[in-house]
Amino acid sequence: MNVMSRFTLRSMRANRKWTVVTLIGIVISTAMIAAISTLCTSFLELMRNETIATGGNWHAAVSGVRMEDVWVFENAGFVKEITFSRDVGYAVLAGSRNAYKPYLFIRQFDEGAGMTFSTELLAGRMPVDDGELVLPQHLETNGGVKYEVGDTLTLDIGRRTNPRGLSLAAQAAYQEDVVNEDGSLSRGELFIPEQTRTYTVVGIVKRPNFEPLWASGYTALTHLDTDTLGPDDTVIVTLLAKRLSRSLYHDMAALVESAGLDESHINYHSELLRYSGIVADDRPQNMIYGFAAVFIVIIMIASVSLIYNAFAISISERVSQLGMLASVGATKQQKRRVILFEGLLLGIAGIPTGILAGIGGISVTLSAVRPLMGSFLRFSSEGLVLHVSPLSVVAAAVLAALTILISVWIPARRASKIMPIDAI
Repeated sequence: MNVMSRFTLRSMRANRKWTVVTLIGIVISTAMIAAISTLCTSFLELMRNETIATGGNWHAAVSGVRMEDVWVFENAGFVKEITFSRDVGYAVLAGSRNAYKPYLFIRQFDEGAGMTFSTELLAGRMPVDDGELVLPQHLETNGGVKYEVGDTLTLDIGRRTNPRGLSLAAQAAYQEDVVNEDGSLSRGELFIPEQTRTYTVVGIVKRPNFEPLWASGYTALTHLDTDTLGPDDTVIVTLLAKRLSRSLYHDMAALVESAGLDESHINYHSELLRYSGIVADDRPQNMIYGFAAVFIVIIMIASVSLIYNAFAISISERVSQLGMLASVGATKQQKRRVILFEGLLLGIAGIPTGILAGIGGISVTLSAVRPLMGSFLRFSSEGLVLHVSPLSVVAAAVLAALTILISVWIPARRASKIMPIDAI
């Protein structure tokens, strides 16, 4: 430690009052910045968790993949987990009181799909083979059709087509018949039966979150055993990436091309990607960042005023010391470094303390408001909880350091201009 550094430490000890006042200002400033950044990331994590709870934890799904090409996805380096599903088809639902949901839509899932698409079991158990079925609760509450665990269903399963014979997309809205002005009837859709299957009802689940509100069929789930499929049988491959980046879209395009498909077969979980920072120019995300930016700017302006005044008053009381330094040959740069070094020391002590205080404070705040939010907002996940990301901590530290630098720079320049005559 050189002479100027020792002089700085001695001056800080001699002026404990202003040192403590300045340190408290830095801690408060940093704590507020850290609290805002942590609150911002906690809200984004809340929306991300809500999206996972309602739409599943997956990033992309590829339809029409032949079993002989599944290895392409299993060996992809950026893929963390994959699950398989398959649409069996539609069955006309006798007695449905919802005219826009006249079908039962049957979908197969493999064992790993429970982690990707969360379903809440209300009664019975999940299916373990393709002869067992679980039905959704809203089949009874919305459709008026009731089945008990243990019942047997024999269903004519097929596909929906438009009048021109083209198949309708899975879970597309019901196309009802339309009566024209001249009294003629335009058919909306047709049902083409293709096979007959018998299922045993083994469970009742809550309405699957991945079923669209406009879906024409109540989604029933059965088991998919990929070992029983032939090489030309097709499945839906749903994947979760290891680390998300904007290269996901390019990587997926290359992956489906390797499997002999095109990008029209890819369905991205856009909402989850949005809250993971992959989809840019998102309105809710930009709104959160905008509010955070406004509050942080206000905090920084107030903090600069506080810390600047503390350093300015401290320097005015140390004119004689700085003039003495000038009289013994200290240059402007050395006198400036005395104040900057003081700011550095206070920042080293104040920034970590402020970050911990800010995180602790916002943690207590969220614990207090969580029950209130839960009373008028229904969350599918655990609600608003503390989420501290490394990026939010780094951002708080950088902004706090910038605040200190701005606050110290003008007093440091003023200190560098103090001459021996000023001390006299």
